[in-house]
Amino acid sequence: MIMAVAGLTLGGNHAAQATITNTDTSVTYPTIQAAIDAAGAGHTISVDPGTYAENLVINSAGDGALTLIGAGSGSNPASDTIISGVAANSDTIWIRRGGTAVGERVTLSNLRITGGLGAGNLGMGVEIGNSGDVSHITFDNVALVGNEGNGIGLNHVGPADDIVVTQSLLADNGGAGFRVPASLASLGTLTIADTTVENNAGIGLITYTPGTISVSDSTFTGNASGVHTGGDLVMTDFVDGDLTLDNVSFTSDNADVAIRVSGDHDGGSPRLPISGAAISMTDVTISGTQTANGSYPSAAIVISRLKDLTPADVTFDNVAINSTADYGLFLGTVTDSVIDLDGQVAFGGTFSEYAIALGQHGNSSSYASATANVDAGGCGLTADDVWDCGDDSALGRVIVVEHAAIPEPATMVAVALAVTGLGGYVRKRRKHSWAARDGTRARETEAI
Repeated sequence: MIMAVAGLTLGGNHAAQATITNTDTSVTYPTIQAAIDAAGAGHTISVDPGTYAENLVINSAGDGALTLIGAGSGSNPASDTIISGVAANSDTIWIRRGGTAVGERVTLSNLRITGGLGAGNLGMGVEIGNSGDVSHITFDNVALVGNEGNGIGLNHVGPADDIVVTQSLLADNGGAGFRVPASLASLGTLTIADTTVENNAGIGLITYTPGTISVSDSTFTGNASGVHTGGDLVMTDFVDGDLTLDNVSFTSDNADVAIRVSGDHDGGSPRLPISGAAISMTDVTISGTQTANGSYPSAAIVISRLKDLTPADVTFDNVAINSTADYGLFLGTVTDSVIDLDGQVAFGGTFSEYAIALGQHGNSSSYASATANVDAGGCGLTADDVWDCGDDSALGRVIVVEHAAIPEPATMVAVALAVTGLGGYVRKRRKHSWAARDGTRARETEAI
């Protein structure tokens, strides 16, 4: 594919120009939108450096494979391509259809996308969705910054699949960095790699529809600061979902959690958590501060409302929890499960409880009761407050057994963790009681 270069950028009396290129022709248009409307399948639209005051819609019949490529994703219009929305209650770019196959994609590359105006599903940097199938979409070296809504958001009722974000920046948006709604018919794969997600007013990455989600070589910093039930990465209703984190760092700035993966219930009476999720964390670090911004306690990692988890379903490999929070690892309303920590989780932060497992917790009183314990035989806390369970796979297991009695909330925390073995404990209190910090025990009766 030959890529031509447009001649002028927006500024002064100049008009914005973009060039459509295929293998043998190049045609220049006065606006980026005019180029998009004229593009056919397989075309590339190249845009020079500059600031382009446009709201774009990718919707034409030939958009099955379309590349929109700029000069760079930085903030200097002399060297970068900046697309800034100007219309009220509008997304800067609306992708109404995706590619038609893995090799026939809609690709946005080397762009800075800003200026989305509006709240909720309006005012996003990029909105994906309309009807039908929106799949095979790539963001490569794209900065989605300073939009009043989400950085990227799906607003869609059909299926979505094969969405890729790589070498990109999702920062300083008024909503989430990336949002996947519950309205989707299904979510296939979502891949985020070599990407920074930081300082978004909402959650860094939030999904309400389960899928195969992979995040690698990325950083999450300062998202959802001071937001009740907020966090850097939150998977809600994550039933039959598959989450893989590989070489990812989280630095919270007073969000409730760094990572939350929550399932759902079966709808029966009493309700039971749902099985099916798979979670893998490799080379993950968590730092900063998680703060309870409402009635729920804070935690570095929360796994909740799931059952039938086996050591193969939830795996940890070199996970370092170095933050300050009520809990390091919180397992709530998790039943019929065994989670094997096996020395792969190091607690170097400051917590009232390093790990806690509750078969039923907080406002989940309509769920079936269960009991939970941590078998930490052979484990101990070192002088550096690092929990090391060694290499024995039988050690450091969180075991949750369904339908056993649970004490009343006032005493739940004191007895829900049963530990065995000399020096084998995973709970360490500060000199003052965590439950007494606000003068109440309310945190023991609310749910994460």
